[in-house]
Amino acid sequence: MKKNHPTKNHVLRCFTLLCTALITLNLSAQNSEIVIIDENFPNKNGLIASLPVDVKLIEANSQSSLQQTLETAVKAGTSIQNIHLFCNTDNSIITLGNQQYSTDNIVSNLDKMAFSGHTPKNLLVYSCTLAKHAEGIALLEAIADETNLNVASCFSCETIDEELEFNFSTSPTLITSSLFK
Repeated sequence: MKKNHPTKNHVLRCFTLLCTALITLNLSAQNSEIVIIDENFPNKNGLIASLPVDVKLIEANSQSSLQQTLETAVKAGTSIQNIHLFCNTDNSIITLGNQQYSTDNIVSNLDKMAFSGHTPKNLLVYSCTLAKHAEGIALLEAIADETNLNVASCFSCETIDEELEFNFSTSPTLITSSLFK
């Protein structure tokens, strides 16, 4: 009786298929982060290059609105826990696309109904100024009210390392970011 031995090509194809399946499963299981980056964010390309491979990315361009971008992130999947927002900010304004958002216009630019019914998520705003100023805190709180997200930001960016501490949050939880482990 002749034994059929798999050829080297057959073994290699099976091994490649298995590895691909394992990588796909691993990436799907770990993907709880999504990053929004504005096209005008300083060193955008360096930031994108440093993101872990399993992180979903939304690039906001000049036609992007905060409503559209956040809604896309919220609806990206139930496994998403943290939405990381990289855009230009100052003491009281977030700039995304060509639009500036402040407490004066945020309510008219976000549709609260579009964000109802999603699983709890954190919006981590990478800014070193918003949480230091009353106007910035009011803007972060207004975004939280309109989106049902826990919005967090930093008081200071003096010690940025792998665990950035978001010491301002619209809910009573301490949030650290492990995006760049």
